[in-house]
Amino acid sequence: MTHFKRSIKFVLLIAIAGVMVTCLVSYFFKPTYSVTLDGEFIGYTQNKSGLQAKINEAIQKGDGQNLAFIQINSMPEYELCLLKKNVQTNDDEIYDKIVGQGTAYYRYYALL
Repeated sequence: MTHFKRSIKFVLLIAIAGVMVTCLVSYFFKPTYSVTLDGEFIGYTQNKSGLQAKINEAIQKGDGQNLAFIQINSMPEYELCLLKKNVQTNDDEIYDKIVGQGTAYYRYYALL
C-alpha cells in the first residue's frame, strides 16, 4: 500500500511540474510558423492557412483586373516553432516575395 501511495505522489508531482513548464513556455513564447521557399528562410507567420489562402487566390485569380494568374514553381514550406512574443510576424513581406518570384500572365483584350 505504501508503494502505491508513493507512486501516486510521484505521478502528481510530475504532472504539476509539466503544467508549470507548459505555463512558463506559453507565457514567454507563441506558436508560430517559419516560412521557407526553396530552402531560403523568408519570415514568420501566425496564420498559416490565411497566408496560404491568399497565395492560392493570387495563383488562381491574379489581381482581378489585368493579371489573369501567377505561376509559382515551388510553394512555401511551413514549420511550427516557438517564437518569443516580442518578435513580429511579416505576412505581407512573405506574400510579396513568393508572388514576386512567380511568372505573371496578363489578360489582353483586342478591339475589333
